[in-house]
Amino acid sequence: MESPEAGVRCPRTVTQPTGRPLDDGGWLVRIGVLGPVAAWSPQGGDVAPAGLRLRGLLSRLALAPGRTVIAETLVDDLWGTEPASANALQALVSRLRRALGPLGPLIVTRPGGYLLAAAPAAIDCEVFEQRLRRVDGSLVDWPERDFRITAVDADSGSFTVFDRDGDVDLLHAVAASCAVPLVWPAVEIDGHRYIDGGMRSPANADLATGCDVVLCVAPLPKALSRYHSLPEQLRRTGARRTRNARAGGRQLVKVERRT
Repeated sequence: MESPEAGVRCPRTVTQPTGRPLDDGGWLVRIGVLGPVAAWSPQGGDVAPAGLRLRGLLSRLALAPGRTVIAETLVDDLWGTEPASANALQALVSRLRRALGPLGPLIVTRPGGYLLAAAPAAIDCEVFEQRLRRVDGSLVDWPERDFRITAVDADSGSFTVFDRDGDVDLLHAVAASCAVPLVWPAVEIDGHRYIDGGMRSPANADLATGCDVVLCVAPLPKALSRYHSLPEQLRRTGARRTRNARAGGRQLVKVERRT
């Protein structure tokens, strides 16, 4: 991720809990979650926390800048099915404040949860989302061709396929499909939390049912079960021809819709 000198200037409305602006002549804070979690102080110093859960906590709060994230949600996102208590979350928050140094006061305790007291313009994913919007504020549309994005409901485990005929915009569908557990927090859409569809299968090739020939690019072809393995999924498509070839570590199978 590029340094703050190459980035955007954050508005001067970000304040510490005391109300004193964090201002050093223009640069405030910048937090990056598109890629490795990163954080810079107003002076440009790198204060990114070390540790998987510390980075996960910062990135989860950064997904909702200025808004309270309830404690139960944070525990679910950071510990999953592993037992954890409110005390464990409090201890993690304290560690994150210490790790962030001058940015520590931006982690604010609120009734029932915590928030990151930063403006959206300080968070790279918020800036990225705004750049994807048109002049009228609308998001980029889905492509006209058949294009499907997969995700898994983090709570029920149900498999979900987003496409242009649904109610979910392209930006949030892509975000949900990139929410790899322990790397990126689950993405909330209409009250449901979604994670990467690759948790079901690295290819989800069975979505090509109805095609004569299928081309699948699976950099990580191994599945967690035989049922969701690439050969089994290809068999279930009923395709007239499938090919499971390797090229540069990738498995390739061609896709053509029946006419």
